[in-house]
Order: sequence, then C-alpha cells, then structure tokens
Amino acid sequence: NLDHEMSKRLYAIGSSISTSLSETQILALQSFQTDGRFYQRLRKSFLEIAKKNELASLHIFGIDGKVWIDSDSSQLPGTEYIEWHLHSLEIEKALQGAQVGGVLFRGRDGSYYKSAFVPLEYQGKNVALIGIRANASFFESLKSTQRTLTYFVIACMLVIIIVSVVTSSRIVNPIESLVRAAKEIGEGEIAR
Repeated sequence: NLDHEMSKRLYAIGSSISTSLSETQILALQSFQTDGRFYQRLRKSFLEIAKKNELASLHIFGIDGKVWIDSDSSQLPGTEYIEWHLHSLEIEKALQGAQVGGVLFRGRDGSYYKSAFVPLEYQGKNVALIGIRANASFFESLKSTQRTLTYFVIACMLVIIIVSVVTSSRIVNPIESLVRAAKEIGEGEIAR
C-alpha cells in the first residue's frame, strides 16, 4: 500500500545518510559545534537532500534526545528534539536498531505527513537517529479522488433509478392496458 511504500522511501533516504557519515563526522556532530566548515557543509548537504526528495525536514538527534543537526533550522543543535514525545513508540523501536515508520498524521498546516526513523551506528552501537518527515500530499489527492468517485457513483445511481422508472412505466403501462382490455372482453364488453 502507499503508506508502506512511502516508509520504504524514507528508510532508503535515512540509510543512505547513515552509511555516508564517517566516524569523524559523527563525532563532530556530537560536539554541537555549528560554526565550523564541516557543520556548514553537512547542513547544506542536508538542505539539498531535503529539497531533492521533497522532505519537510531531515534531522539527526542523539539517543539522549538532543538535536545534532536539523535541515530546516527549527531546532538548534544541543536542544531537545521537540517531537520526541510525539513519536516515542517509534523512537524506542528505532533505538533498538529497527527502521521505523510513523503513522500518517495531519500537521498544523492541515497537510498529511509521514515520519520515519533510521538508527545511526557508531562503533557498533546506536548513538543517534536520523529523523525524516515528508509531506504526504498524494493522500490529499487520494481523498479528492475518493470524493469525486463518491459523487460520480451517487449520480450514476440517480440516473439508473430515473431510467428504470421511465423504462418500467413504458413497459408496464401497455401491459396494464392489455389487462384492462382482457377484463372488459371477459365481462362481455367487446364494443371498443
């Protein structure tokens, strides 16, 4: 289904980021130093990945819940990941090493979103999670299509009912006339 396919897409993005980070880069991110060239290059790379993949946000946060890097700058490095409690079940599973997709949810702007979390390993241990959130705008178009189909089905049913009534009256009226005429003949009234 579409929800599962979207999760797989987000997992692939997270896995790609996870495998592309070196141990040195992971250590640098843990230091929360935002003024260095490395951090600025990585943040620029995050912005490019987010834009290319039409992501709402892309971030890495440590197992302690502290943000390491955020593509949309809504959270500064070293601050608590604000959606930790919202996604606590998914985060717990991801901290155990699983790639986890969140449930589809409606954001403050009314759009649908899907989140996924991919573990980031350092020396064989999960030290952080890569959080990915994408706009699921195709669900909006599915709802619109569903509404259109519902209206179409209702319109078709009305047309079928009207056609049935007209057709049945064209069939039933002559039969009723024949039945009346047969009764009249049976009663001896042949004069018509």
